[in-house]
Amino acid sequence: MRFNGTQVKLYCLKEPSAGNIGISLDGAAEVSPAPSLYSATKSGNTLIYTSPVLAPGSHTLVVRVVGSHEASSTSNTINVDRAEVFQ
Repeated sequence: MRFNGTQVKLYCLKEPSAGNIGISLDGAAEVSPAPSLYSATKSGNTLIYTSPVLAPGSHTLVVRVVGSHEASSTSNTINVDRAEVFQ
């Protein structure tokens, strides 16, 4: 996702079939460990990632399916609800 601003927040669906999500910003290494979107019950619009405050301008947030999950999860899926960009 490309955006113009000084900060971004990523909100996702946490659920029983969710896996781990890879998140990187502006070509940097992915957040480690990869956040898990697993939850025993569904919960939408859950804040998963908040970037540091960035220099104003154009930035790129990359989100990917890692392909792994917690033992209790039934799948590796990820669902992004929204990204909130701050100016």
